[in-house]
Amino acid sequence: MDHVQNTGNGAAGGGIVAITADFGTTVGATADPTRSWSTAPDRT
Repeated sequence: MDHVQNTGNGAAGGGIVAITADFGTTVGATADPTRSWSTAPDRT
């Protein structure tokens, strides 16, 4: 999984609040448990 997918997941989960990347990725991970890795440090 790369950084682009990580932030993309945040945008998908967080919607407008995805501007705050940490919140967006957390919401994205909650919405899609298979992407729970998004809460971990960025992987490139």
